[in-house]
Amino acid sequence: MKKFALVFCFPLLVWPFLQGQDMDLGVVGGIAVYSGDLSAQEFGIYLDDIGVGASIFTRTRFTRFLGVRTSFTYAHLSGNEKRGGGNLQRGLNFNTDLFELSVMGEWNIFHTGYYSAKTTFSPYVTLGVGAFYFDPRITMGSREIRLRPLGTEGQGVSGYPSRYSPVQFSIPVGFGVHFIIKDQWTIGYELIARRSQTDYLDDVSDQSVIYGDVLLNNGELAAQVSNPSLSPVPANYTQTYTRGGRFNDWFYVTGITIAYRIRNSGTSRSRYMERNGCPRF
Repeated sequence: MKKFALVFCFPLLVWPFLQGQDMDLGVVGGIAVYSGDLSAQEFGIYLDDIGVGASIFTRTRFTRFLGVRTSFTYAHLSGNEKRGGGNLQRGLNFNTDLFELSVMGEWNIFHTGYYSAKTTFSPYVTLGVGAFYFDPRITMGSREIRLRPLGTEGQGVSGYPSRYSPVQFSIPVGFGVHFIIKDQWTIGYELIARRSQTDYLDDVSDQSVIYGDVLLNNGELAAQVSNPSLSPVPANYTQTYTRGGRFNDWFYVTGITIAYRIRNSGTSRSRYMERNGCPRF
């Protein structure tokens, strides 16, 4: 929870400096996609892994170019080796509901001036930091099993890492475009990629595992989930394997954005026109 607290406290620290600035309240509705060890390639996006992605955010602008955005995001992520043409005999899969709190800087590439009876637009790029909660599960037959408590890669066993935290940091980076359609409304599209600071979104990493260590210490279910292609017989106890690659997992949220200006600093469309009388880019 300390990671959530760090991200949550940042807007509170800068709040005194945001007073009097333009502020928008917005939503994002679209899709979320996972990319990681259970994809056909460790870096790749696959349509079969599409889930729901949505955000609610506030955006405060210091200038017409620069702003700060605080977002709460939900994403349903999933991956399956069989869908991606991976290890069909092993057949690992996962799904998780992920909740992220993030703070991002936003840079509008164009000067978003306004002019009479016309809308304007600006592409933008964004970069920030976030903290998220996740709880990966595997579907085996009709059962859905939580993965983190199992210790499928020997977590908690002497000589292996401890169990990973369900709260992790992320680095969101993305781009989008928004169109100003009225004094207080914008609509747009964006794609934001998140590099997670963990390789365990899918409960799969590059940890070298001895089958017997998992079976004898974390139980038969943990061993079965760890490597379904092996049976719990003494001949397999010394089998060593690696379930995934060495790169951290990514996830992406993309969709349509709608935002409403809830506070006006006096540099919005009508007042901007009164002072300038022409568009600026």
